[in-house]
Amino acid sequence: MNKHTTSILLAASLAVVPCTASADEAPVYFSFADGNLVLGFQATAGTGASQNVFFDLGPATAMRDNGNQGVLGNIGETLTLVYGANWHTREDLWFGIIANLNSQPASGFGSRPAVDGDPSRTFYISAAAITPGAGALVPAGTYSSTALGSAGTKFGGLENLLL
Repeated sequence: MNKHTTSILLAASLAVVPCTASADEAPVYFSFADGNLVLGFQATAGTGASQNVFFDLGPATAMRDNGNQGVLGNIGETLTLVYGANWHTREDLWFGIIANLNSQPASGFGSRPAVDGDPSRTFYISAAAITPGAGALVPAGTYSSTALGSAGTKFGGLENLLL
């Protein structure tokens, strides 16, 4: 999804723990719990195009249940360091947010209980929007439990790459 200044600034006001690395230094990794929202940035050209930046925004259910989280941190310094002082006006800087509770089924062998009302295999994925909050929601039941389990397993592999 392409960045829009309003959306970037809203998301930027919520993030706290970056994972970045320059070409000359080792990456700084972070850990996050299943179900935590991960905000990621990627430039497709120019300054910072060889680096991705990730932030842990905390539990998705906490954000869902209380949209007025307040300011948790300032990521402007990190984004300026990686993508340049004009990061918030660049047309080649993209961001997205994703979380997954886990890849286990909601019932049966290996099942996991619901978390704050969200069943196992729940995904939280940002959608492109011109204004904050205008992204479309995907109705429950759109994807089969098997498909969500497979996607959750692949997301777990991505988590392992970030840790």
